[in-house]
Amino acid sequence: MKRPRGVTIISCLLLLQGLVLSAVVAVFAATIILALRRQLPPDLVISLEGITPLSWASASANAVVAMLSLVGGVALLLVRPWAWTLALLVQGYSLAVDLWGVLQGRTPYLEMLVPIVIIFYLNTRSVTRFFETLRHHTSVRPHTAPPTPNASAGTLVTAGSAVVPTLTPAPARTQPDQQPVRHESAQRT
Repeated sequence: MKRPRGVTIISCLLLLQGLVLSAVVAVFAATIILALRRQLPPDLVISLEGITPLSWASASANAVVAMLSLVGGVALLLVRPWAWTLALLVQGYSLAVDLWGVLQGRTPYLEMLVPIVIIFYLNTRSVTRFFETLRHHTSVRPHTAPPTPNASAGTLVTAGSAVVPTLTPAPARTQPDQQPVRHESAQRT
């Protein structure tokens, strides 16, 4: 099944988002670690008083978004049925983190634009229909039980890997010397 071009673009945006956030988190963590060990160059001055537990929580939230964005981007490229759900959850979480930043006094309006665009595009009719058919296509499994003959269904013919019932009734399975048994109620007339 061919994925829509927009899904490829969204997966690339997710990968880009994951890589950028990973870089930001790595730089933040490396700077903090070097500042705590007093190994920063003299021309780079950093005040550890300005770094609060909320800053660590924000970095952790961005690390989670980065990791899940990378997984979601790869899953969308590989056209996995669960990728749509993961991408929406990641973007919803990213949007919630950005809204939390607005409440804290930051203005991450440009950062909020990418999740909003991704959420809107993933909810368009063509993309939702694509992933619904993909989920339906992968959730249907062929019946693999061995065929059991059913006298009322007719005979079973094996055609390759499929078992196909015929419309002709199966012959009666009685021995030549046996007579069909009639019930007592059928004998009364």
